[in-house]
Amino acid sequence: MKKIALAVTATILCFTATAQIDSSKKSEFGLQFTSTSSFGICYKFGSSNMLFRISAASLNGASNSTDYNSYSYNNNTSTITPNGSTSSFGIGLNIALEFRKPIGNRFYFYCGPALINSFSQSNTNTVTPQAYTNGYYNSSNVYTIQSVEVNNITDTKITTINSGLGCIIGGAYNLGKSFSFGVEIVPSVTYTSTETNTTAQSYGVIWTSKGVNGYSTNEYLTPSSSDKVTSGFSLSAITSGANITIAYKIK
Repeated sequence: MKKIALAVTATILCFTATAQIDSSKKSEFGLQFTSTSSFGICYKFGSSNMLFRISAASLNGASNSTDYNSYSYNNNTSTITPNGSTSSFGIGLNIALEFRKPIGNRFYFYCGPALINSFSQSNTNTVTPQAYTNGYYNSSNVYTIQSVEVNNITDTKITTINSGLGCIIGGAYNLGKSFSFGVEIVPSVTYTSTETNTTAQSYGVIWTSKGVNGYSTNEYLTPSSSDKVTSGFSLSAITSGANITIAYKIK
């Protein structure tokens, strides 16, 4: 942690010492992409060589479901009521300084410290239908067939909060006077807290033969739940992925 803090401080001092003095005001609005399912927006303002930036990053979300229409066993049809589904979303809010060093007329290199925060949550509902037959002799020594239909349902909710410090390192190319294209990495140290809450239940119907007169039924429900919290520090290396930014120069 101390080594990263010293590296960030040394880089900032180097850029501050070598940057040209430029008091002109400027601001930019950009779109950031980490992957096809994760994107963010970024606003920068300040002078040509030093900008303050606010990023709403890592905006992502997904949802899907699986339907069980009906399940039949031993000529007894039972409709599976719940559906299996998965949903997730996440958002990050990063605040940073960006020190720029021009290289030629169109390209510039930049770096700066960043305060990194993110929140994500996922919900998973799993439905597993099962059926089996149990044959036995009852107390009257009569062979009995018992069919059991079970609907196992598990709901899992995972909530993750990250907060830490990073160093932005990147380069950008000016596409004319109004747009720029940039690529950056953000190695960082973050503290992560993850809470996992799981609830489960088994809903079943027992069909027991009554000879030639048919079946008797008995329903049951067995619920359970658990809650677990894990936390700790993590290091995001340079290989963790790059951000691509397309920015529009407002001023």
